Amino acid sequence: MNTQVKYTGSALPGNAEVVTLYATSDATTGGRFFANVGVKRFALALVNDAAGTLASQSSEDGITWTTISSDAVAASAANAENIYDFWVEPYYHWRLRWTNGATPQTSWRVAMVMSDERGPLV
Repeated sequence: MNTQVKYTGSALPGNAEVVTLYATSDATTGGRFFANVGVKRFALALVNDAAGTLASQSSEDGITWTTISSDAVAASAANAENIYDFWVEPYYHWRLRWTNGATPQTSWRVAMVMSDERGPLV
């Protein structure tokens, strides 16, 4: 099972803007969402023409967050995407955040999918 996830954040993140790409702590999903629906992995395909930082974070209460991983992301090459794969199965709450660098985006496309596969998606 793969389920696409719609991105609803900024159309073009600006200078140092922090954007939540996805979070289980919002009102529509709630805690243990991934375990409740059998999701094990979360994949992201990102087209960005300016650098930024991508952070995967977990929380027990949806308020206090711990960073699992943080990656400096360079601008994606022409006609290419930056691809990321996250193991999300064990987390009560999980979110994926983008912190834009000093240059606002002029090209920005976010594609996300959840999967019940345990092995890496990419």
